[in-house]
Amino acid sequence: MIAGLALLRNPELLLETPLALLVVGLGGGSLPLFVHDHFPKSCIDAVEIDPSMLEVATQWFGFSQSERMKVHIADGLDYITSLAGREVRSHYNVVTFDADSKNPTLGMSCPPPAFVDQPFLQKVKSILTPEEAFCSASLSAEMRVNLPWRRIIP
Repeated sequence: MIAGLALLRNPELLLETPLALLVVGLGGGSLPLFVHDHFPKSCIDAVEIDPSMLEVATQWFGFSQSERMKVHIADGLDYITSLAGREVRSHYNVVTFDADSKNPTLGMSCPPPAFVDQPFLQKVKSILTPEEAFCSASLSAEMRVNLPWRRIIP
């Protein structure tokens, strides 16, 4: 997912450019930590549905929030829907999905099916800057090859 930053305009200027990143799915916090530590002008919002994941990331993986890195305990779908519904919207250069469905009948499904629903992806697009980049971990039992975001977020 870090390689996705190269999709932004002028990737050679990333270290000097303010970068707003939304990460849905905190896990151990390694992605937000990497961006925070290596891109000094970045601001990161991470959304995690499970508060115990924040505890694990903090206690076991050295994650800590800062002025530039905040965690929001919320459902990622609800969080993005809320942002998209505001009159004055937050705008991100990068939005990443690194969340699993936790539905054992689907097997490993990242992102969950609701995250690749066309109306939801329109909401994601509405919170991206014109220099948009959208990255998503994509793993599933059937390895979806016709990914709907290609039609919405080229």
